[in-house]
Formats: sequence, structure tokens, C-alpha cells
Amino acid sequence: MNKALTLFPVQKQMGFHFTADNCIGCHSCEAACSEKNNLPSHIAWRKVGYLEGGSYPLFTRVNTSMACNHCTDPVCLKGCPTGAYVKYEKYGAVIQDSDICFGCQYCTWVCPYNAPVYNPEAGSVSKCNMCVDRLDSGLKPACVSACLGHALEFGEVAAMEKERGQALVQIAGFPEPSISQPNIRFKQIKKTPEVQFRTDLESVIYINKQSQGGGVRPPEAKPLSWKSIHSTETPLVFFTLLSQMTVGGFLTFIGVSLFCPSLISSSLERVAFIVFIGSLFIGLALSTGHLGKPQYCYRALNNLRYSWVSREILTVGSFFGGMTVYAILKTFHLLPYLFINSIGAATAFVGLSSLFAMTKCYLIPARPFWNHSHTALSFFGSMIILGSLFTSLFLSFPLLGLGSPMQGPGDSEMGKETLLFYTEMKVGLFGVITLYLMVFYFSRNVFYQYLKRASGESQASFKLLQEAYPSFLKFNHLLSGLLFLNMLGMVFLPVSPLLAGSILLSFFLALAWQIVDRALFYAVVIPTTMPGAFFLKNKGFEAYARETGLAEDDVVGVLSRTH
Repeated sequence: MNKALTLFPVQKQMGFHFTADNCIGCHSCEAACSEKNNLPSHIAWRKVGYLEGGSYPLFTRVNTSMACNHCTDPVCLKGCPTGAYVKYEKYGAVIQDSDICFGCQYCTWVCPYNAPVYNPEAGSVSKCNMCVDRLDSGLKPACVSACLGHALEFGEVAAMEKERGQALVQIAGFPEPSISQPNIRFKQIKKTPEVQFRTDLESVIYINKQSQGGGVRPPEAKPLSWKSIHSTETPLVFFTLLSQMTVGGFLTFIGVSLFCPSLISSSLERVAFIVFIGSLFIGLALSTGHLGKPQYCYRALNNLRYSWVSREILTVGSFFGGMTVYAILKTFHLLPYLFINSIGAATAFVGLSSLFAMTKCYLIPARPFWNHSHTALSFFGSMIILGSLFTSLFLSFPLLGLGSPMQGPGDSEMGKETLLFYTEMKVGLFGVITLYLMVFYFSRNVFYQYLKRASGESQASFKLLQEAYPSFLKFNHLLSGLLFLNMLGMVFLPVSPLLAGSILLSFFLALAWQIVDRALFYAVVIPTTMPGAFFLKNKGFEAYARETGLAEDDVVGVLSRTH
């Protein structure tokens, strides 16, 4: 038996059947859905999109009408941390409760069809519910009843496959069905052009009626400014980096305190703990503020069975709590060192687990640019490079009191031990960061070669990165190059305040590099989704409406400001 069917059993799986040849693009299905569910103008559960191809006089447009496909293996249900989704056993409908949703929008990430829709005014997500109330009354869904060309039909999926002459699981523009096993079938007899383009300004081009894109439109180059890579996901840029930096810093710091306890004074230890805890607190605050309804953040643990987001929040929160407890116990010597060190080791393990869960949150098929091992290398690499430099900042504080390499340590055994430690530290830092840079750029090259050979959204993201953000890539190469040169020069510096200054410069160079790289990570990802129309769900039209003031009219269906 199918594993998904075992997880989500249903009595009778209902679904939609779409005959592309019959759709005239009248948008009656959209209007009926919006009217029946009292949706605001900027929200649409069902959307009609277009694919165009050919040349005059043999120019062809193919319409697609798409809502939630009420999948057999619903990735939105598994991804939602609040448990706002359920699989309705009677009809197999995937139903979402907007009152439970706290607006993290993760379901909009993992859904390959862009079915869940975020409403920034309500701070929550909503989606098609299959009109189960109408089904209970013996009626068809509102969109099906309103379809003028009989392009949309509804029934039991198993019966569709047996009774209809054609029940395709995929047509041009429809993402890979194996991701979630959608309960929709298609019919398309008329011949379409070999190459088809979207009308909504997305980069993907479809070839040979396959959902996998065969090319991309040339993107426009972006100027080198923060505004070009700033997005609604910017809080997550800093949340992920602060979390990874704190985990790496904590691991490094407790390692030094265990093996070289004489080098860390109690005052230095307190400062380090305060900064570690404060950094992670800021990251958690940014992540919570990113929610549509942050007051309900406690619901994030409702779906630990399926959701990696729930597991991420649990492990990051546990790491924060464990680090705080460890800091208090270590500062005030409230327990024997064996117990305190055991708590520190357990906290370090939880920290590593949190980064694993964080990585799993981004390895999703609906966002092909993220769904690669390079994401894991990037996340754990940020932990290593930022964490080691973060801890080195604290360890270099005592150097600020040294006037010269020979002044301070003296000829005592303690002085020689300290001098040896800082000498080994700078060489070790250079080795770790140089090794990471080599691995990072080798992996990045392998990743780029993979993207070049890929198609669809993966290739579109690569083209977007290379052609729209070349100045940012050059800037990052400059930052990483300066970081390497500074680390190389640091090896030859004496143990003096100059060494502390070099470490500080290395930290800021690495931090700037990682911030830009992580912002690009969010900026260039192109999700799998269904084609949009000329106006509805068209990023180009939305930008035009905001620029011209057209968005001030509620009827247009575009919010005047982005959220």
C-alpha cells in the first residue's frame, strides 16, 4: 500500500478534472470561488493562468485553471508547524484553518502549485477547501458549477481514470506530480507549440509540453545596493546567520574552556555568555516578528510529528534554554563541574541538531534552488566560519592589554602557555577558514555545474543569479578574497593588539560576506508554481500597479504596499 495512503486514509478521494482544450479564460471559476468564500480582491484560491507560444498567424494560448489539488501526500499538511491543516477523511479534501495559522508561510514554500495564499492584512494563510459544505448538500464545487466551457469537472479520482479517455497527471506548466501526488487529472488533445512562455514574467520556459522548463528569459541586472536583495525574508537572513554563528561560537568556546580553562577568566566568560545569549535572542525575535500573527508563536510546536519547522523551533529554543542554564550554572558554580560540563555537552549537541533541522526546512522539492546538498554546506559552513571567529573575538580581548609581544606574558610558564595558545589559535583559524573557502568554492562550482545542466526553475534561478546579480557575486568574491589575505597576514603578526584587530577585521569581512550570500539565497530562488495571468498573480503587473498608484484602488487586487 502507498505510504501516503497509510498516513492519510480517506473514504473516497475526490478531485478535479481539467480539460485544457475547453478553457476559454473567462475567469468565471475565479469569480465564483471568490464570491462563494467572500475573498478580498487581493486573494484568489483558484487562478487562471496562461501559456503562450508560436508566432503569427499560428500563435496559441493555453489556459490553465488551478486551485488546491488536495494531494494524497499533502506537503502543506506535513510542513505546517501549527497543525492548521487536516486531511478530510470523507472526501480527501485538504482543509486549512486560518484561525490556527500564525502566518509563517512555510506551506506556501513547500506547495509546488502555489495553492495556499498568504493574506498580509489578516496575517494568515487560506486556501481552497473543495467546497465540502456544497458536497455535503449534493452540489459540485462553486468553480465547477460556474465553468462556462465545461473545462472544470469534479468527481472521484479513481473513477476519472477508469471512465475517461484521457486522464493525464501532468500538462505543460504543471510541476512534478510525484512531489505530493495531486488529485487532479488533465485532458489536452489539441496540438500546442513546442516552446511555450508564461505571461506572468516568471523566467521559466516550457518545452515539448513538459512541466520542466527548457530555458529562461534574460533577467534584468540589479544595482549593487541592499534594496536589490532586501525582501520580506530578510528577517530570516539574520535569524539563520545568528543561530548558526551562536551554535558555532558556543561549541568553540566550551571546547576552549574545557581544554584550556586557565586562559578564560570569569569576567571574559560572563561577557561571552551574555553576547551568545543576546545574539540568539535577537535571532529568535526576528524570526517571531516575521510571523503574520507573532502573538501565537507558541503554536509552532503543534506538528512535531511531521513538520521540520516545528522541530527547528523546538531545537533552537532548547539550545537557547540550555545555553542560558549552562551560563548561570557555570557563572555561579551551582553544581559540580562534571554536571555543568555534561549540560554544556548536551546543549552543544542540541545546537547541532537545530542546524540539522534548519537545513531540512530548506531541502524542499518545490524550491529546487534550495533542494541541494550545497544548502547544508552553506548552513554548517556559516556555523564554522562565523562561530570560530566570533569566539576568537572574545579570546583576543586579553591581547588589548599587551603593549608588545614581549610585554605581558613574560618568561613565566603561564606566559609561555598563553603565547603558545595564541600562536596556535591564529594558525588554526587560518587553516580552518582557508579549508572552508576551498571546500565552499569547490562545492559552489559543482553546484553551478549542476544548475547549468538542470532545467526549469533550477536553471532559471541560476540565470537570475548570474545575470541579475553579477555585481553582488563580484562583491562577495572580493570580501572572501580580502578575508583570506587578512587571515594570511594574521599568521605573521606577533601576539599583540594588532592580532586582536586582525581578528576583528576578519570577523566583519566574513559576516558581510555571509549576509550578502544568504540574502542572495532568498532573492534568487524560483519556486515551482502554476503560470499566472496578465494581471492576477503577475509580479510585473503588481510592481506596475504600486508604481503608478493603481494599487490604491481595492478592486485591482494588488495591495498598495508589500508586506
